Parts: sequence; structure tokens; C-alpha cells
Amino acid sequence: PAPRARGRSVWKILLGVILLLFAALGILVLAFLFYVRSGQEKTETFHPHVTLEQMQAIEERTGIHFPKGSVGLCYFYNSVDCIDPSMQVKIRIPSDLVADFKLKELNPTGQPGTILDDFRRWWKPNRLLNTSTGQFNTASAWVQWTLGIENDDYIIYLHWAVI
Repeated sequence: PAPRARGRSVWKILLGVILLLFAALGILVLAFLFYVRSGQEKTETFHPHVTLEQMQAIEERTGIHFPKGSVGLCYFYNSVDCIDPSMQVKIRIPSDLVADFKLKELNPTGQPGTILDDFRRWWKPNRLLNTSTGQFNTASAWVQWTLGIENDDYIIYLHWAVI
């Protein structure tokens, strides 16, 4: 073949090799992203399906220990849609244990918080009566809470996020 035709063939082969390399790189990136996401979870459960394991995870993550008889009403944990994991929970606290719980567990010397924005359809801390709010940091996360009365029950809303 003429030198010009040979030059075009080399460029076609080179272009084909480059496209193949880009395709292989794209497949590797997709495989990596799938692997990274496979260990993540997004969970939302409601009473009576908030499990003991979820209540224990709330205590471990926030450092707050709930009094005996507390009931998990709503639980949302997300490590998929955001850069860092976050959790929102709604828990009913026995009314006869609220004062002691607030004093011992909610870091009364911490900074006052604000009533949190609506994250989920059940997330309504702005409807609580006689509210107390607060926020504090754990070793690896930020915790904000709102405690108050809803339908004659003491309810705490917690938002936990990795910092």
C-alpha cells in the first residue's frame, strides 16, 4: 500500500486502541462505584418495626441512652444519598422518666439548638409543645435534638450526622 494509506491505517488503529482504553476505564470506574455503594444502606422503618438493633445503633451513634420503656416510632438512616451518613429518629420517652433523662442524657450544658427542618413526612418537631432543644458533638458526629409533648406523649426528635 501507498505510504499515505498506511498512515491512515495507523491512525485508525491508534484511535481504536484509545477508544478501547476509555471504555475499559469507564467499566472500571463503574465497577468501583458499585463496590463502594454496596456497603451503604438507606433504611426507613416505623413503629412497631423499629428494631432493638436500630435502637442500639441510635444509642451507639449519638451516645444518648434512652430510659427503659422508650419506643422507637420512626427511624431513617441514610448513607447512600449523601456524602456522609445521617440519621433522623423519633422516639417516645416515658413521661415519668423525662426529667431524669433530660438532665443525664441530653447534655444540659450543651449549646441550645433550633427546631429542625422537616426531613421526612413524619418529621414534625415544630408541632411539639413545651419544647427543649440542644446540640452537641460526639467524637465523629453532630447531634441535634428537640424534645417536647405531642398528643400527651413526650417525644424526642434526633438528627445525627457524621462530621
